[in-house]
Amino acid sequence: MEGGSRSWAWPGWLTYGPISVANQITQPVQIVHSHDGAVPDGTEQFYAQLDVPKDLIWTAGEQLDFYDQPAQVDTAVEAVRAHFEQTL
Repeated sequence: MEGGSRSWAWPGWLTYGPISVANQITQPVQIVHSHDGAVPDGTEQFYAQLDVPKDLIWTAGEQLDFYDQPAQVDTAVEAVRAHFEQTL
């Protein structure tokens, strides 16, 4: 794969606006995020618009750390486990 072809997904990702539909969500929501991750202000705005049981967990790490770094992955997995135990 040519290096430049990876950028094809960026325009859609960067222009996607979930904040305007947050109030349409009907299931409990949990977000695990970092202030060093992508769009932390957007995360806070999205969270504020949710009208369901919700939980926002701020943790440390950069965006890609949540894909493959044990500390961030373990934190997120534990949070999700607890969330599902409470909501399912």
